[in-house]
Formats: sequence, structure tokens, C-alpha cells
Amino acid sequence: MPQEVGEGLYTATRGVIDHLIKVYMYMQIDYLKRNPKPEITKEYVFEIANKYYPGSIKFINSNKLVSNLTNREGLSLREIKAISYLIRLLTLIQDNNYNGNKIINEVQIAYKRNPKASVNDIAKAAFQYLKRN
Repeated sequence: MPQEVGEGLYTATRGVIDHLIKVYMYMQIDYLKRNPKPEITKEYVFEIANKYYPGSIKFINSNKLVSNLTNREGLSLREIKAISYLIRLLTLIQDNNYNGNKIINEVQIAYKRNPKASVNDIAKAAFQYLKRN
């Protein structure tokens, strides 16, 4: 297997063995069904991952964003969880209008206004602030 295909599989599945096996299996099925046969490349891996697992690459990328954003000091565990929840929500609804700093600021505002609120309530309040502003 060419290195770029292996990298594509890893990127599309984030190295989760179960997902990697499923994407690889669908690649084989798709390849056998197609005529003419496609070239097996990194792009082909992403095409199959998006076809059979729509949004998986976006979701994986949102996990990277969460990890990068929440490495900041001074955030409480509930704020980090709310940021994670909110980013995943925005990814699922395909709303890419907000940068990481804006998301963090709104979560911090929501948390400060009601520090005893649940993570979901903090994320929902931050989502409402984002939509209003």
C-alpha cells in the first residue's frame, strides 16, 4: 500500500482500528463495483470515508480544534467540556462562521453568568450568544 494511502486512512479514521477496517472494507467494495477502476490515492480514501461516514473527517478535525483550544491555561473542566460540545455542535450543523477565540469567549461568558449550570446549558447559552452577536 502506498504511503499516501496509509496516511489517508489514518487521517480519515484518526487511527481508530474499527473505523480503519470499515473504511478499508468499503474501499474494496467500491473498487470492485466501479468501472473503470479508480486510482487508489489519499483523495480516494477521503471520498470513501465521506461517502459511507459523512462528516467523519470534519468531526475528527473538530476534535483537533478542541484539543488545540483547550490546552490554554485558566479554563475550568466544565468550560473545556462546554467548548468541546459547542464545537462539535457547530461542526454537525456545518456552521463555520466562528473562530476558536470567539467560541471560548462566549463559553467563558456563559460560565461566569451561571457557574453552576450543566455543561450542556453552558454550551447552549454560548451558542445563543454566538447567534445573537
